Amino acid sequence: MNKLFDAARNGDLEAIRKIHAKNPKAINAQSKKCGSTALHEAARYGNALTAYVLLSEAGANPHLRDHHNHRPLDIAQWSDAATQRVLREATHARLYAEASVKSAPVFKPEIFSTKEIRHLAKFYKNRDAFKNIE
Repeated sequence: MNKLFDAARNGDLEAIRKIHAKNPKAINAQSKKCGSTALHEAARYGNALTAYVLLSEAGANPHLRDHHNHRPLDIAQWSDAATQRVLREATHARLYAEASVKSAPVFKPEIFSTKEIRHLAKFYKNRDAFKNIE
């Protein structure tokens, strides 16, 4: 679980995908110390793309609460706007899994603004992020 949490904190999507492939249940595992999940960690560190991948590809549950009764969305309130938007959409059940674990995540215009998509694609060097933008 430490490797998964480290990957969520650092935005290591490859490691998250490998861990999910080996043990799909690990995605929603909660730490014994504070009850947080990998999605809580992605929210805490403002990793919007990581949160998106955890939700859409790995099936992370955005409704799990830590020992302080915080959902990932609650933690994201101290984070960046893109992370908040991803978690808000997921919490309100408008974000659905559309991609397999092996495919690259695609940013949806209804979730992110074009400016946010360009920023995230440049930051994460993900050229596939532009394929749904007109």
